Amino acid sequence: MRRARGFSLMELVVATGLTTVLILVLLPIGWELGRSLGVATEYASDLEHGVAAADRLAALVRASAKAVAETPSVLVLTDARGATRKVYVAKGLVLVDRGGAREVLGAAGALAVRCEGRLVSFDIELPRRMERAEPATLSSCARVGGS
Repeated sequence: MRRARGFSLMELVVATGLTTVLILVLLPIGWELGRSLGVATEYASDLEHGVAAADRLAALVRASAKAVAETPSVLVLTDARGATRKVYVAKGLVLVDRGGAREVLGAAGALAVRCEGRLVSFDIELPRRMERAEPATLSSCARVGGS
């Protein structure tokens, strides 16, 4: 009867070396994949919050009696009772200022507003999450006092 033989020392060294090389090759790929997945998840979240902010801003415009672009990045809304609201971006957030009380509509890199008669157009630039990436911009419009 023959006795079963185990691994030789050379076979063990080769197997260990191949396993180490495989781990060293796959580890950075896994890290990069995880980072990319995290950035994509943040972008999707920013997009969702941006759409919600655009919808809320459009609702504010429709509920207003008058809208004036104070500057290209500041919108002043006046309701039927004469109360004013100022919409602007500060510290990466779209804010609505109601005489000292602030409401956050969402995160944004910038806000661009244009008023043409009763039509208010606005662009909300989403925050940049990746280096060298073009900023994503959500564009929408709403009619003052209408649907």
